[in-house]
Amino acid sequence: MKKIEKLKLKAQEHLDDDEEVIATVMGVYESTTLGEKAIRNGIFLATNKRIVFYAKRTFGYDLETFPYSNISSIEVSKKFLGHTITFYASGNKVSMKWIQQGDIDTFLKYTRNAIQKVV
Repeated sequence: MKKIEKLKLKAQEHLDDDEEVIATVMGVYESTTLGEKAIRNGIFLATNKRIVFYAKRTFGYDLETFPYSNISSIEVSKKFLGHTITFYASGNKVSMKWIQQGDIDTFLKYTRNAIQKVV
């Protein structure tokens, strides 16, 4: 089983019972919260309710959720090492770079539509 699939299965343990995964992408996650930067390898899940970041740690995991109602914009770019997705949620910049695994087209299409519906 690919790493992206293993992470997706682990992340699904933390979703609501009525939550459905639409698309998954894997890369290097960058966030800035209260002026502090964090960098971790992991996945973004686009669900019918929110975007979820999940990363496995040696002992435990990291999980962050971003309801579509808190996301103001989403951007994408493609460079030599893969795609980069950046969005702004509750005043924080969230970015995943070097995306080379997953369904980026479905992820972007679904999240853009979900953000527009709640705006």
